[in-house]
Amino acid sequence: MGYGITSSETQIENCGMATVYGVCFGEEAILDISSNKETVLRIVEKLNEFEVSTIHVHDVIRDLLE
Repeated sequence: MGYGITSSETQIENCGMATVYGVCFGEEAILDISSNKETVLRIVEKLNEFEVSTIHVHDVIRDLLE
């Protein structure tokens, strides 16, 4: 199993619509991680490079965003 990137549109208060990106794995996804596609692509690359277990994916994403 590998990690991939998702995209969706969301309404941001006082700003209108924006594209946001997330991470998908198997039949699950973590949506709306960032509006910066490059940031999420780097996260996906690291998740795949280190073969991160889905048990730890939320913590790893949080750490990579800090």
